[in-house]
Amino acid sequence: MAAGNTGYTSCGFQSNWHIHLSLARVVTVDNEVATNSRTLHTLNVSKHFKNLDMKRTFAILGLMILTLSMKAQISLEHSFSSQGYYTWYFNTSEGLRYYSFNTTTNKLTFYNVDYSIYKTLTMTIASGYKIYSIVCVSDKLFNSDNLIEFIFVTSNGTDYSMKLYDENQNELKDFGNRYSASVITGNGISKLFVMQLTYDSTTKLYTYLNEIYSLPGSLPTIVSSQKSANIQTAYPNPTNTFVNLPYKLPNGQTSMMRIFDSNGQLVEQKQIDSTFDMILLNVESYHSGLYFYEYNGYSNKFIVN
Repeated sequence: MAAGNTGYTSCGFQSNWHIHLSLARVVTVDNEVATNSRTLHTLNVSKHFKNLDMKRTFAILGLMILTLSMKAQISLEHSFSSQGYYTWYFNTSEGLRYYSFNTTTNKLTFYNVDYSIYKTLTMTIASGYKIYSIVCVSDKLFNSDNLIEFIFVTSNGTDYSMKLYDENQNELKDFGNRYSASVITGNGISKLFVMQLTYDSTTKLYTYLNEIYSLPGSLPTIVSSQKSANIQTAYPNPTNTFVNLPYKLPNGQTSMMRIFDSNGQLVEQKQIDSTFDMILLNVESYHSGLYFYEYNGYSNKFIVN
Protein backbone atom coordinates (compact mmCIF):
# COMPACT_ATOMS: atom_id res chain seq x y z
CA MET A 1 0.00 0.00 0.00
CA ALA A 2 2.73 2.31 1.03
CA ALA A 3 4.92 1.14 -1.83
CA GLY A 4 2.05 1.62 -4.21
CA ASN A 5 1.42 5.03 -2.84
CA THR A 6 5.08 5.79 -3.05
CA GLY A 7 5.23 4.47 -6.57
CA TYR A 8 2.13 6.41 -7.53
CA THR A 9 3.46 9.36 -5.79
CA SER A 10 6.77 8.85 -7.46
CA CYS A 11 5.10 8.46 -10.81
CA GLY A 12 3.02 11.52 -10.03
CA PHE A 13 6.11 13.59 -9.14
CA GLN A 14 7.87 12.34 -12.21
CA SER A 15 4.96 13.31 -14.39
CA ASN A 16 4.73 16.75 -12.80
CA TRP A 17 8.52 17.23 -13.17
CA HIS A 18 8.37 16.36 -16.81
CA ILE A 19 5.48 18.71 -17.28
CA HIS A 20 7.36 21.54 -15.59
CA LEU A 21 10.41 20.78 -17.69
CA SER A 22 8.31 20.88 -20.81
CA LEU A 23 6.66 24.13 -19.75
CA ALA A 24 10.02 25.62 -18.86
CA ARG A 25 11.40 24.62 -22.23
CA VAL A 26 8.33 26.04 -23.93
CA VAL A 27 8.70 29.29 -21.97
CA THR A 28 12.40 29.40 -22.79
CA VAL A 29 11.69 28.79 -26.45
CA ASP A 30 8.95 31.37 -26.39
CA ASN A 31 11.32 33.85 -24.74
CA GLU A 32 13.94 33.13 -27.38
CA VAL A 33 11.39 33.56 -30.11
CA ALA A 34 10.16 36.80 -28.50
CA THR A 35 13.74 37.98 -28.06
CA ASN A 36 14.55 37.08 -31.66
CA SER A 37 11.36 38.75 -32.80
CA ARG A 38 12.24 41.92 -30.88
CA THR A 39 15.75 41.81 -32.26
CA LEU A 40 14.41 41.30 -35.78
CA HIS A 41 11.89 44.10 -35.22
CA THR A 42 14.64 46.36 -33.93
CA LEU A 43 16.75 45.53 -36.95
CA ASN A 44 13.81 46.21 -39.25
CA VAL A 45 13.06 49.52 -37.51
CA SER A 46 16.72 50.46 -37.67
CA LYS A 47 16.82 49.52 -41.35
CA HIS A 48 13.62 51.49 -41.91
CA PHE A 49 15.08 54.63 -40.33
CA LYS A 50 18.30 54.15 -42.22
CA ASN A 51 16.27 54.00 -45.42
CA LEU A 52 14.42 57.13 -44.35
CA ASP A 53 17.70 58.88 -43.60
CA MET A 54 19.06 57.86 -46.98
CA LYS A 55 15.89 59.06 -48.70
CA ARG A 56 16.01 62.31 -46.75
CA THR A 57 19.66 62.76 -47.64
CA PHE A 58 18.98 62.13 -51.33
CA ALA A 59 16.02 64.51 -51.17
CA ILE A 60 18.16 67.27 -49.64
CA LEU A 61 20.91 66.67 -52.20
CA GLY A 62 18.30 66.77 -54.95
CA LEU A 63 16.94 70.08 -53.68
CA MET A 64 20.44 71.52 -53.43
CA ILE A 65 21.22 70.46 -56.99
CA LEU A 66 17.86 71.84 -58.20
CA THR A 67 18.48 75.14 -56.38
CA LEU A 68 21.94 75.46 -57.88
CA SER A 69 20.53 74.58 -61.29
CA MET A 70 17.78 77.21 -60.93
CA LYS A 71 20.28 79.87 -59.84
CA ALA A 72 22.50 79.01 -62.79
CA GLN A 73 19.75 79.70 -65.32
CA ILE A 74 20.34 83.47 -65.28
CA SER A 75 23.77 85.00 -65.64
CA LEU A 76 25.19 88.43 -66.43
CA GLU A 77 26.20 88.65 -70.08
CA HIS A 78 27.35 92.22 -70.44
CA SER A 79 27.39 95.62 -68.73
CA PHE A 80 27.08 98.96 -70.52
CA SER A 81 28.51 102.13 -69.05
CA SER A 82 27.54 105.47 -70.56
CA GLN A 83 28.00 109.02 -69.32
CA GLY A 84 25.05 111.36 -68.93
CA TYR A 85 22.55 109.19 -70.80
CA TYR A 86 21.44 105.62 -70.25
CA THR A 87 21.83 102.65 -72.60
CA TRP A 88 18.63 101.32 -74.17
CA TYR A 89 17.52 98.61 -76.58
CA PHE A 90 15.61 98.55 -79.85
CA ASN A 91 14.59 96.02 -82.47
CA THR A 92 15.27 95.98 -86.19
CA SER A 93 14.20 93.60 -88.92
CA GLU A 94 17.48 91.77 -88.25
CA GLY A 95 16.94 91.45 -84.50
CA LEU A 96 17.76 93.02 -81.15
CA ARG A 97 20.27 95.89 -80.85
CA TYR A 98 21.34 98.50 -78.29
CA TYR A 99 22.37 102.15 -78.27
CA SER A 100 24.00 104.57 -75.84
CA PHE A 101 24.83 108.27 -75.87
CA ASN A 102 27.78 110.04 -74.23
CA THR A 103 26.89 113.61 -73.25
CA THR A 104 30.56 114.60 -72.93
CA THR A 105 31.60 113.58 -76.44
CA ASN A 106 28.13 113.72 -78.06
CA LYS A 107 28.79 110.26 -79.47
CA LEU A 108 25.85 107.99 -80.25
CA THR A 109 26.88 104.33 -80.44
CA PHE A 110 24.83 101.45 -81.83
CA TYR A 111 25.64 97.89 -80.75
CA ASN A 112 24.90 94.52 -82.31
CA VAL A 113 23.12 91.78 -80.37
CA ASP A 114 26.53 90.30 -79.45
CA TYR A 115 27.48 93.70 -77.90
CA SER A 116 30.02 94.52 -80.59
CA ILE A 117 29.91 98.08 -81.93
CA TYR A 118 27.84 98.45 -85.07
CA LYS A 119 28.38 102.16 -85.67
CA THR A 120 29.33 105.34 -83.78
CA LEU A 121 28.07 108.81 -84.72
CA THR A 122 29.21 112.18 -83.42
CA MET A 123 26.03 114.23 -83.19
CA THR A 124 26.02 117.96 -83.85
CA ILE A 125 24.24 119.85 -81.07
CA ALA A 126 23.56 123.59 -81.23
CA SER A 127 25.29 125.86 -78.75
CA GLY A 128 23.42 126.02 -75.43
CA TYR A 129 21.45 122.86 -76.18
CA LYS A 130 21.73 119.43 -74.54
CA ILE A 131 20.43 115.97 -75.34
CA TYR A 132 16.81 115.54 -74.30
CA SER A 133 15.82 112.18 -75.77
CA ILE A 134 16.44 109.59 -78.48
CA VAL A 135 13.25 107.83 -79.55
CA CYS A 136 11.63 105.77 -82.31
CA VAL A 137 14.82 103.90 -83.18
CA SER A 138 14.16 101.38 -85.96
CA ASP A 139 15.06 100.45 -89.53
CA LYS A 140 11.71 99.95 -91.31
CA LEU A 141 9.58 102.65 -89.75
CA PHE A 142 10.28 105.81 -91.76
CA ASN A 143 11.30 104.20 -95.06
CA SER A 144 12.01 100.84 -96.66
CA ASP A 145 15.81 100.81 -96.63
CA ASN A 146 17.95 98.83 -94.19
CA LEU A 147 19.44 101.84 -92.42
CA ILE A 148 18.75 102.60 -88.77
CA GLU A 149 16.70 105.78 -88.28
CA PHE A 150 16.08 107.66 -85.05
CA ILE A 151 14.55 110.87 -83.72
CA PHE A 152 17.04 113.06 -81.87
CA VAL A 153 15.68 115.73 -79.50
CA THR A 154 17.73 118.47 -77.85
CA SER A 155 16.73 121.37 -75.60
CA ASN A 156 18.13 124.56 -74.09
CA GLY A 157 15.65 124.43 -71.21
CA THR A 158 13.03 126.51 -72.98
CA ASP A 159 12.99 125.53 -76.65
CA TYR A 160 13.53 122.21 -78.40
CA SER A 161 14.93 120.85 -81.60
CA MET A 162 13.59 117.57 -82.99
CA LYS A 163 15.20 115.96 -86.03
CA LEU A 164 15.00 112.61 -87.80
CA TYR A 165 18.35 111.07 -88.81
CA ASP A 166 19.57 107.84 -90.34
CA GLU A 167 22.67 105.90 -89.28
CA ASN A 168 24.79 107.82 -91.82
CA GLN A 169 23.79 111.01 -90.01
CA ASN A 170 21.70 112.23 -92.93
CA GLU A 171 18.95 114.57 -91.74
CA LEU A 172 15.66 113.13 -93.04
CA LYS A 173 13.28 115.65 -91.43
CA ASP A 174 13.38 118.68 -89.16
CA PHE A 175 10.29 118.79 -86.94
CA GLY A 176 11.27 122.13 -85.42
CA ASN A 177 10.44 123.09 -81.84
CA ARG A 178 8.94 119.76 -80.77
CA TYR A 179 9.80 117.81 -77.63
CA SER A 180 7.97 114.48 -77.70
CA ALA A 181 7.49 111.77 -80.34
CA SER A 182 6.03 108.29 -80.06
CA VAL A 183 4.60 105.66 -82.37
CA ILE A 184 0.95 104.77 -82.04
CA THR A 185 -0.49 101.63 -83.61
CA GLY A 186 -3.95 100.33 -84.37
CA ASN A 187 -5.62 98.13 -86.98
CA GLY A 188 -2.23 97.26 -88.42
CA ILE A 189 -1.40 100.93 -89.05
CA SER A 190 1.43 102.90 -87.43
CA LYS A 191 1.47 106.68 -87.03
CA LEU A 192 3.90 109.14 -85.48
CA PHE A 193 2.47 111.24 -82.64
CA VAL A 194 4.45 114.48 -82.08
CA MET A 195 3.89 117.07 -79.34
CA GLN A 196 4.80 120.71 -78.79
CA LEU A 197 4.20 122.84 -75.69
CA THR A 198 4.40 126.65 -75.78
CA TYR A 199 3.94 129.12 -72.94
CA ASP A 200 2.43 132.58 -73.33
CA SER A 201 3.96 134.83 -70.67
CA THR A 202 1.21 137.42 -71.23
CA THR A 203 -1.78 135.14 -70.70
CA LYS A 204 0.26 132.70 -68.57
CA LEU A 205 -1.30 129.85 -70.48
CA TYR A 206 0.26 126.77 -72.04
CA THR A 207 -0.71 125.71 -75.55
CA TYR A 208 -0.32 122.10 -76.69
CA LEU A 209 0.19 121.28 -80.34
CA ASN A 210 -0.29 117.63 -81.30
CA GLU A 211 0.70 116.44 -84.76
CA ILE A 212 0.09 113.05 -86.33
CA TYR A 213 2.22 111.82 -89.25
CA SER A 214 1.54 108.85 -91.47
CA LEU A 215 4.33 106.26 -91.62
CA PRO A 216 5.24 103.89 -94.45
CA GLY A 217 6.46 101.18 -92.09
CA SER A 218 5.95 99.90 -88.56
CA LEU A 219 7.91 99.05 -85.46
CA PRO A 220 8.66 95.42 -84.56
CA THR A 221 6.00 93.98 -82.26
CA ILE A 222 8.14 94.06 -79.12
CA VAL A 223 8.86 97.75 -79.59
CA SER A 224 5.43 98.92 -80.70
CA SER A 225 3.94 97.28 -77.60
CA GLN A 226 5.84 99.83 -75.52
CA LYS A 227 4.03 102.74 -77.11
CA SER A 228 0.46 103.72 -76.49
CA ALA A 229 -1.96 106.23 -77.94
CA ASN A 230 -3.80 106.34 -74.60
CA ILE A 231 -1.04 107.82 -72.42
CA GLN A 232 -2.26 111.05 -70.86
CA THR A 233 -0.04 114.05 -70.19
CA ALA A 234 1.00 115.11 -66.68
CA TYR A 235 -1.67 116.84 -64.59
CA PRO A 236 -2.23 119.24 -62.96
CA ASN A 237 0.28 121.15 -65.04
CA PRO A 238 1.70 123.53 -63.92
CA THR A 239 1.75 122.63 -60.23
CA ASN A 240 3.61 123.34 -57.01
CA THR A 241 2.43 120.47 -54.81
CA PHE A 242 1.72 117.15 -56.51
CA VAL A 243 1.63 116.02 -60.13
CA ASN A 244 0.22 112.85 -61.65
CA LEU A 245 2.58 111.23 -64.17
CA PRO A 246 0.60 108.75 -66.32
CA TYR A 247 2.32 105.79 -67.97
CA LYS A 248 1.43 102.52 -69.61
CA LEU A 249 3.35 99.24 -69.57
CA PRO A 250 2.58 95.82 -71.06
CA ASN A 251 1.16 93.32 -68.59
CA GLY A 252 3.81 91.95 -66.23
CA GLN A 253 6.48 94.47 -67.22
CA THR A 254 8.47 96.71 -64.88
CA SER A 255 10.54 99.76 -65.72
CA MET A 256 12.15 102.88 -64.26
CA MET A 257 10.71 106.37 -64.62
CA ARG A 258 13.33 109.13 -64.45
CA ILE A 259 12.66 112.79 -63.72
CA PHE A 260 15.11 115.38 -65.12
CA ASP A 261 15.37 119.12 -64.72
CA SER A 262 15.72 121.53 -67.66
CA ASN A 263 19.52 121.11 -67.56
CA GLY A 264 19.22 117.38 -68.11
CA GLN A 265 20.24 116.53 -64.54
CA LEU A 266 18.57 113.51 -62.96
CA VAL A 267 16.38 114.71 -60.07
CA GLU A 268 14.95 111.37 -58.95
CA GLN A 269 13.70 108.06 -60.31
CA LYS A 270 10.78 105.79 -59.50
CA GLN A 271 10.29 102.11 -60.22
CA ILE A 272 7.02 101.45 -62.04
CA ASP A 273 5.15 98.33 -63.13
CA SER A 274 2.02 97.34 -65.03
CA THR A 275 -0.10 97.09 -61.84
CA PHE A 276 -0.83 100.83 -61.98
CA ASP A 277 -0.92 103.43 -64.75
CA MET A 278 0.44 106.53 -63.01
CA ILE A 279 2.54 107.76 -60.11
CA LEU A 280 1.77 110.69 -57.80
CA LEU A 281 4.94 112.77 -57.53
CA ASN A 282 5.52 115.23 -54.69
CA VAL A 283 7.20 118.34 -56.16
CA GLU A 284 6.96 120.65 -53.15
CA SER A 285 10.75 120.57 -52.78
CA TYR A 286 11.35 121.20 -56.50
CA HIS A 287 12.61 124.56 -57.73
CA SER A 288 10.37 126.43 -60.14
CA GLY A 289 11.00 125.46 -63.74
CA LEU A 290 10.53 122.87 -66.45
CA TYR A 291 10.93 119.16 -65.71
CA PHE A 292 10.84 116.05 -67.85
CA TYR A 293 9.94 112.46 -67.10
CA GLU A 294 10.92 109.50 -69.23
CA TYR A 295 10.49 105.72 -69.32
CA ASN A 296 10.98 103.11 -72.05
CA GLY A 297 11.73 105.77 -74.65
CA TYR A 298 8.52 107.70 -73.93
CA SER A 299 8.96 111.20 -72.54
CA ASN A 300 6.83 114.13 -71.47
CA LYS A 301 7.17 117.16 -69.26
CA PHE A 302 5.57 119.21 -66.50
CA ILE A 303 6.14 122.63 -64.97
CA VAL A 304 6.62 123.56 -61.33
CA ASN A 305 5.56 127.12 -60.53
